[in-house]
Parts: sequence; C-alpha cells; structure tokens
Amino acid sequence: MALDAAAIFVAFWLAYMARFSGAERQAVGSYLGPALLVSLFWLVLLLAIGLYRRRARTNPFQEILLSTNAVTVGVLLLVLALVDWEGPISVNRTSVLVYWASSVTMLALSRWWYFRKWPASLDLEDSRGILSVTLRKRALIILADLGMIALAYYLSFLLVSDWVLSPEQGARFVTTLPLVLIIRFGVFCYFGLYAGVWRYASLNDLVQIVKAVSVGTVVMVLPIFFFPHQGFPRSVFVIDWMLILLLVGASRIMIRALREFWPDSQPSGHRALIVGANDSGEMVLRELIKQRKRGYLPVGVVDDDPRKWGLHIHGVPVLGSARDIPALVREYDVEEIILALPEATGPQVREIVENCRRLGVGFKTVRTIGAMLSANPMAPRIRDVRVEDLMRRAPAHLDTPAITECVAGKTVLVTGAGGTIGAELVRQLLRYPPRKISMLDRAENSLFELTMDLFLGEESQQCQPVIADITDANRLARWWEEHRPQIVFHAAAYKHVPLMEEFPAAAIRNNVTGTRILCELADRFDTEPFVFVSTDQVVRPTSVMGASKRVAELFLQNMARQSSTTFITVRFGNVLGSAGSVVPLFLHQIGRGGPVTVTHRDATRYFMTVEEAAGLVLQAAVIGRPGDTLLLKMGEPLNIQALAEDLIILSGFVPGEDIPLRYIGLRRGEKLHEELRLAEEPVEETDHPSIERALAQPIMSQTLMGPLGQLCAAAEQDDNAAIRAHLTELIHSYTPSGTPGPREPADVTP
Repeated sequence: MALDAAAIFVAFWLAYMARFSGAERQAVGSYLGPALLVSLFWLVLLLAIGLYRRRARTNPFQEILLSTNAVTVGVLLLVLALVDWEGPISVNRTSVLVYWASSVTMLALSRWWYFRKWPASLDLEDSRGILSVTLRKRALIILADLGMIALAYYLSFLLVSDWVLSPEQGARFVTTLPLVLIIRFGVFCYFGLYAGVWRYASLNDLVQIVKAVSVGTVVMVLPIFFFPHQGFPRSVFVIDWMLILLLVGASRIMIRALREFWPDSQPSGHRALIVGANDSGEMVLRELIKQRKRGYLPVGVVDDDPRKWGLHIHGVPVLGSARDIPALVREYDVEEIILALPEATGPQVREIVENCRRLGVGFKTVRTIGAMLSANPMAPRIRDVRVEDLMRRAPAHLDTPAITECVAGKTVLVTGAGGTIGAELVRQLLRYPPRKISMLDRAENSLFELTMDLFLGEESQQCQPVIADITDANRLARWWEEHRPQIVFHAAAYKHVPLMEEFPAAAIRNNVTGTRILCELADRFDTEPFVFVSTDQVVRPTSVMGASKRVAELFLQNMARQSSTTFITVRFGNVLGSAGSVVPLFLHQIGRGGPVTVTHRDATRYFMTVEEAAGLVLQAAVIGRPGDTLLLKMGEPLNIQALAEDLIILSGFVPGEDIPLRYIGLRRGEKLHEELRLAEEPVEETDHPSIERALAQPIMSQTLMGPLGQLCAAAEQDDNAAIRAHLTELIHSYTPSGTPGPREPADVTP
C-alpha cells in the first residue's frame, strides 16, 4: 500500500512538471492538496477493483496488467472530472499522457519489486496473466502480432486516404501508433491470446480473438480522443477492426491448418474405414487426421443414413452403408474398421465384428463420451472391441439427487468390499459422497488391493478397511456399536456353484448365518436401509449356493415385517468379468492357447456390467420399500458358446481352428438356463425403468424360523445330508443336483 501511494504521488509530480514550464510552476503547497486528493482517489480505486485480493496466489504479470487497466480507467475518470479545472493542475494532452505513462510505470515497478523481494508469492500456475515463460516461448507470435497490428493500422489510413497518405494523416499515424500497439497488446494478453496452443485452435479461440479485437478498438477510441483530432478519420477504427480481425484470425487458423494438412503430401498408415458418420465418427476422423503418427489413414466412412452418402467429413467421403462394408474393404484395400457407433445394439456390433473376421480385417471401437469424461483422460480414444461392446446394453440412468440425499454425509458399510460388486459399490458411493465408507471383508489381499487403489485418489480419507468375518457375531456387534453404520450394502457371499456343492456347510454359514447376524445387528442399531445383493440362482435353485441365497431372501422379508429398518433385496444375474466368472476363465484359456471349455452348447446366462449393476443397487436403496425384492432388468440372455466364440474372435483367433472349443457338460449344481423370477412372483414396474418389483407373499415367521435354526445348526455340525434336507423343507422349488458332469472332455470341436 505504501509503495502504491508513493508511486501515485511521483506520477502526479511528473505530470505537473510536464504541464508547466519553470516560470509557471507554483509552490509545492499549491499542488500538494490536489495531489493528496488524487492519491486518495487512486488508492480507493485500487482497493475497489481488488488488486490486493489474495495477492499471494497471483503473479507479477497479472498484477501489472490489472494495475494498467485500473490506471487507464482512472485517468479517464480524472480527465472527465478535471476537464474544466482552472488551477495549478489544469488538464492538457501532455499532462494526461505523462500521468498515464508514469502511473503505469511506477505501479508496475512497485509490483515487480514486491514479487522479487517475496518470491514465494509468485504462482506461475495462474494462466490468466502473462507468464514470463510464455513470453519467451511465444516471442515470435507476439512480434508477428505487433507487426500485423501496425500493418492493419497503416492500411486503414491508406484506405481512407484513397491510397495517398497526406503529411497530416501520416503524422497522426506515427503519433498514435505506439498507443495502438500498447492497447492492442494489453487487450490480447488480457483475453489470453498467448495462453493457448494455436496448433489446436478452435471456434472458441476465434471467439476470443473477436472479443479481444473489439474491446481493443473501443479502448483505442478513448485515449486517441485526447490527441489533436481535427480531421482524424473515424472510419480508421472500423477498417482497422476488420483488418486486424482478418490478419490475427487467419494467422491462428493457418498454424492449425499447416499442422493438420502438411502430412497429407505423403499419406501412409493402416487404411481405416470408419463406421458411423456421426459426432463420434467426426471425432475419430479429426483425431486420425491430426495424429498421423498413430498409423491410420482414413479412406472412407459408412453410415446407414442415405442422406449422408456422397458427403465429406474433413475431406473423407461417406461411401455407403454398413451393408457395403465387404465391397468397400476390397475396393479400398481397407486394413482396419473402426466402430464409431455408441448407439448400436449388441447384435449390430456382433454382426460387424463377424464381418470383419470373415474379411480378414482388424476392428476397433471408440470410447464413449461418458467414458472419456470419467476415465483416465490420457487413455486412447480408440481401443480394441471388448465383450461388453457386443452386449451394448443401454446405459441405466440413475437418480443422482435422490442417491445423494440418501447417502451424503452418512456412514456406510459395504460387506464383501474386496469382491467385484463390493469394490464397485465403494467406488460409486464416493461420488455422492458419504461421511465414511467401512469396507468389510475377510480376504485381506483383495481388501488391501482395493485400499491401495483408493488411496491414489483424494477420497481415500473417507474409506476405512475392516478385516472381519460376517459370521463372527461378537466381533461384529462390538464393531457395530462403535461405528454405527447408517446404511448397509451386503454383498459378501460364497457364490461359486461347484465349490459350494462340495462344501455346503460353508455356504450356509456364510450366506445364511452371516446374513442373519448382519440383519439382526441392523435392526438392533436402527440402520436404515439394509440392501442385500442376491442372485438369479435363487429361482428354482438346483445348487446349495442358490438355495442358501433364497433362504437369506426369505429371512430379510421376515425381518422387514417386524423391524423399523428397511430391508431390501436386489436380485440380478451374472456380472461381466467378475472374479471367477466365465469371461476371465475363457480369456485365461485363450491366453494358454485353448481349449476353451464350454459346459453345454445350449447353455445361456444373463449378464450385465459391474458398473451398471452397482449403480442400480444404489438406486434400489432409494426406491426400495420394506421387504421389497427388486429385480434388475437383464435384457436377453447370452449363449455361452457364442460368448466363447466372440472372445476368441476378439482375441484375434478363429474359433475351432486356432482355439478349439471343448464341451465338458454341466457341472454339479449348474442349470442349463437361468431365470430372474419365480413362477409365483408377479412383478410390477417401479419408478425406475431398469428395476422391477416382485410381489410374492413372504413366508410366515413360524414356518421359517424353526427350519432355519435347524439348517444353521446342521451347518455348524458339517452335516451335509441334513443341510440339503432342511433346504428342501424351506425351499419347495429346490431340486438338489445329481452327480457331477463328466470331468474329461465329452466333445471337442473339430
């Protein structure tokens, strides 16, 4: 503040010296009062516009720029106020210019000295200011701009003078040019014209140029008014505006054009055909044209909309529809096809991939816009086709405000947090966000991996790992009383069907007894809500795993009738790519060179992505009512043999030739086809289009609790025969499977 006051006072003194000759100068006292008054005005102005706001987080260049703007505005205000002043500080052109220049210089020096003395205040991350590094790197661009500013201004005078510049107009040009250069350059810096990367110039950059040139023209008019303006051609400003806009804008576009189109003289790379003349296709073409080093040469686009045929996108023609792909591949020697069809269905993608395989060309797809925003921004936009692309389920839209209202600021417990569903629930919960997430699992390795993964983000402080067994009632009760979770997502379960057939007691202890302990604790401590993750294996179960999960469903329904806690069951099928599921198994077998083992040619399974499943589980916590069994809509089931063949194709091999298929028969407990609801369960729609509600009558408490206690007791005694007998008593639709299927290959593709 003291530096600014001194700078303002010195500037006033210099202006006074320039205004009067030696004989006309008054005594110091005659201008001391006005000088103090003007200095006070400046200090108030500087404080008002916030030049001292958060100074430690700005940089000297921005401070200088802001002070220059303030001085320019302040001088104009002072001139208007003093235009009729008759006294020792009467206004003339020389005093105004000296005052403006000296104020700018003194304030700039004071700020520069401040940041030199306290370098810790310097923050070069502020891109709005003129960074010294930027100035050095872009000196040529700045010099070119100054040259174009001078040229445009000179041509403006020539045009209004009919290409014959009179001595008077020449003098006006020479006199005002320095001021024009200063104003234009300052405004360009203010609008960030030197902060962008011009090889990526876009429409937004052109808009900034128009703003900068327009504002600069308006600012030019005001100070030039104080020059002798008799005969000054006003049309100069209009012509100068058009010329400088043309020159500066064209120079920026030229930089990008040279970068993008210079390599076209020697086109090379994999000849690529783009499927989709849409926004995604345009994005792909733009990236391929700019990034020639990635090795792609786009030769054409196909789209099923006939109105687009014959058009060009970035110079690349739209050659026809997807049906024309085989002919176009041969005609244009296409080596790779890139799918830019985010709206395509799974069967459509599968058909294109199959065509690519038959034609012997490679195939890739693009990441969706949502994936680009949520995933690693450095990940490539073009990637290999994955199995989830062949499903192409419409993304489920979540009621984010409702989930936020349910979860935000609360303590959430996720059991089985180290598993596929549990880990994804934790990741998605962080978006809303809760006060704390307790991640409970008894498998230390998976929980450790999740913890380390989350610790890479800023949200890690919200996550608390808990090593515990859900069957340890005393340990859980002590933990629950201390931490009081308000919401529970229960995803912990034994889920592998063949293993649970071998160890049914373990399935009952974990899936039934563990769920019972958690429900009773939730009821005791008024947890709200409690969401249980179930499986489609509960429908007419043939496995101990499916039957145990069905018993857990019945227990939740029974608890909901007598508890203030909202107990909700969410039932869905397989999660694509979950640990131990069929997709990782097939990929592992393909990586070893085969064979890929398929249980049955006609076996089908329901699949959904883990992201969609976890998101809908969170949605269920919002729309669920006490005792609800909510069913996630899984779409059409996938044939397991077709899935195996798709994975082989996506891995670059030919099914049955490069990688054989081996049929091993259904294993013990497995079903040929899976179902999502019981025959006695009518369903109704909910408020969410991807979730249905089952309307089955809950089992009576007296009918459930006796056999349930006997079932848990049999599990504690490892009495497998008694376990199956009690399961049959509890679940009338339960049909225990017979002996396991053949262990050795039953059938191998030729």
